[in-house]
Amino acid sequence: MARMIYKYSITPDTLTPMPQGAKLLDIQMQRDTVALWAEVDPDAYMVHRDIGIYGTGHPLPDSDTERGLYITTFQMGAFVWHAYDRGEC
Repeated sequence: MARMIYKYSITPDTLTPMPQGAKLLDIQMQRDTVALWAEVDPDAYMVHRDIGIYGTGHPLPDSDTERGLYITTFQMGAFVWHAYDRGEC
């Protein structure tokens, strides 16, 4: 099957189920929800993706492995958040 772009609602410190090998594209606020868009193969095996969300001025994990790979920065009201991909599990 062709790859598609799917949207996922995410919450901090919660694993997000999505097809294995998903390419994370962006995270933004959509209405009152934190939404993540990813390019996926809908037929791929489902895994959980660990997305770390850290607030401006809050401590980050010391190591790159714990912190993850930077995805994007987004705003929620008066707060600015920074999202990192901590990988599949």
